[in-house]
Amino acid sequence: MLKKWNLLSIYTRAVLTTAAALIGYGYLCRGLHLYFFWESLPIGWEVLLAGGILALLEIIKIRKREGSKATPLKIGVGLLCFVAVIQLVMSIAILNSDSWIAAKEHLRNDKWVVTTLGGPQTFVLMPAGGISTSTSAAGTEGSAEIHVIVKGTNGMMDLVVLVEKQLGDKKWKVVSSK
Repeated sequence: MLKKWNLLSIYTRAVLTTAAALIGYGYLCRGLHLYFFWESLPIGWEVLLAGGILALLEIIKIRKREGSKATPLKIGVGLLCFVAVIQLVMSIAILNSDSWIAAKEHLRNDKWVVTTLGGPQTFVLMPAGGISTSTSAAGTEGSAEIHVIVKGTNGMMDLVVLVEKQLGDKKWKVVSSK
């Protein structure tokens, strides 16, 4: 394993090591209730995704030099790139949606969140969850599951907010936050 690790460029090894450190710290700060840089966990997973793509690309180059086939690795690069693009598109879609506005408004005014975390509150969208809408002549309906890090003066917390919009409703409504 160490032999293969040494075949990677110093840049790729640094990216993968940084990803491992960020993920490790993300879990550590949650376990020890350290309220500094909770964003490290989702950032670490994104850096790991980028590092995986870089590592596979370098291994493909090595295999080509050796005359070996690299088709499965190319498929792996394609899949990882597809996941990265989907995450980017979903994050942009959620950040520009009415469901995100409703979720933030709910969390700012939720008594439990205000009591537990204090104020002022800031929000960091995590690359998880999803949104589903359908539009017809009767109107728009849909649901969203939004994973968010909520930061307040007394701490931080990972929450999942479920939001929905029924036909005929003008605004999205929060169903639950946990």
